[in-house]
Amino acid sequence: MRLAGWMRHLFILTLLALVTSWVYWPSLDNGFLLYWDDASYVVNNPQIQQLSLDSMAWMLTTFHSANWHPLTWLSHALDYHSYGLQPWGHHLSNVVLHSLNTLWVYVLVLVLFGLLKTPVAQQPFRPFTDTDSRTLVAAISTALLFALHPQHVESVAWIAERKDVLSLFFMLPTLLAYCFYVRSEGRAAKYWYGLALLCQTLALMSKPMAVTLPLVLMLLDIYPLRRVEPFNFAQSQSNRTLAWRKWLGDKLPFFILVAISAVLTIQAQSAGKAVADLVLVALDVRILNAFHSVQMYLVKWLFPIYLVPFYQLVLIPFKQLWQHPELWIPFIVAGLNTVLAVYYFHRRQPWWLIAWLFYLITLLPVIGLVQVGSQAMADRYAYFPTLPAYILLGSGLAWLYARQTTPWRKGLALLPPLLLAGLLGLLTRQQIPLWQSDYSLWDYIVRTNPDSGLAQGKLGGLYQRAGNYEMALQHYQFSLGLSDDDSITYHLGYTQEMLKQPDKAIETYRRALDERRGNVQEQTVAWARLAQLYWQAGQRAPAQQALQRALALDPQMPFALNLQTLMQAAAP
Repeated sequence: MRLAGWMRHLFILTLLALVTSWVYWPSLDNGFLLYWDDASYVVNNPQIQQLSLDSMAWMLTTFHSANWHPLTWLSHALDYHSYGLQPWGHHLSNVVLHSLNTLWVYVLVLVLFGLLKTPVAQQPFRPFTDTDSRTLVAAISTALLFALHPQHVESVAWIAERKDVLSLFFMLPTLLAYCFYVRSEGRAAKYWYGLALLCQTLALMSKPMAVTLPLVLMLLDIYPLRRVEPFNFAQSQSNRTLAWRKWLGDKLPFFILVAISAVLTIQAQSAGKAVADLVLVALDVRILNAFHSVQMYLVKWLFPIYLVPFYQLVLIPFKQLWQHPELWIPFIVAGLNTVLAVYYFHRRQPWWLIAWLFYLITLLPVIGLVQVGSQAMADRYAYFPTLPAYILLGSGLAWLYARQTTPWRKGLALLPPLLLAGLLGLLTRQQIPLWQSDYSLWDYIVRTNPDSGLAQGKLGGLYQRAGNYEMALQHYQFSLGLSDDDSITYHLGYTQEMLKQPDKAIETYRRALDERRGNVQEQTVAWARLAQLYWQAGQRAPAQQALQRALALDPQMPFALNLQTLMQAAAP
């Protein structure tokens, strides 16, 4: 019987992996997104294109791309040595990891239901062999909906987001190992505890979003593990006191790992200038955006349409709330959710509050209170936090199935999860092509959100690279009015040059240089091109002055040196 149970699980796991892989298979036709992190992560990163002691040391110590995730760098390096710069291979690794995460979700639901069916003191704990049909329906439904939801396309179809699927691949085993640690004794308990610590370490080395895991473990202790009040009613008062101490004490090593990761992450984000200063993004704006994001992630989960790869941050302070009554909705929704969750908690239905707290806690690092970048939210941030929503939905579908009394009614009860999974899979298939190329991505973002200065600038760069300077000029001009990206000004000047608009190009370069926009390299190039424009216009003195400024910044710049030789040869 036990062998038959394991064979059943193996068949289900294989089927889940095949379905997930089939739905995401079109992503293997997608290329690298050179205008959005794939270049710095893989294509133009020599450190991952070698496997040596020096490259390993770089992975462990670098803050490249404003991140510290050495295991993610290692995964990219292994991909490069397996597939080179063939994008299909890098996409395949993401698809495989997402498929494996789907299998972890299936196993997690089996374990959680096993905990609920087996009292805390009862041994042995066999969630894989003592599995009833209701648990199977819940596990399959949860895993299938998680696998196929289009909100996960960003995490899977974007090569640079390897850190999402890789970190979850270790976060879920952390939860599983901890559950087995609680239900084990002696040497077995020590083994499972050590495995949980190891998995969390690997998760943190993949993506710092795993910093919330200790708090999640504390939630699991309340429900479904029921290690602490208010569910350990059978224990004596002294035992309850010990349980509370252990509840905090056995999380201490996990919190130490989190503290180390947090320090490294803050240093990485600061070094990469990814953290927006409070002067640029005020605290009240961040709070409003945080509440808005909490609501919108769930809205996008419920209605996964109009998913956009980049959601522009809207800068609205508290004092303007009366002009935007719709902004009160997130506060009201969050308050109602909390009140209802606490109410049902006291009515001995703790899963609502545990799920709600899980969602809020795991979303906290990316909610926008510490603003990273110029996005308001991102679908990839929902990859882990929405997990309780899938579990609750899968449990609800299983509950409907269990209430049916005849075989044909039970068969009909399986239709809703299958139809829902089919619909989600169709939406996912439609979302994947958006990530096929830089042009498909940024063109879609501009069409859905024309007020995004970042997207307008990126699309302008793509047109410039393709030689379509008229279209590049339009998008750069839009971007300048919406964004404070200093480099756009220099790209605009170059585009005006190519369109034979020297006077406008000179004006653009001068304005950027007078305002000291951009980095030293951009300023150097601008001075050199400005020197050439002055020279071509017959303005010798300004040309000489601009050339001297360029050579002062970079004495070895080839373009400036060639221009200097030309000027000297033309001198009387």
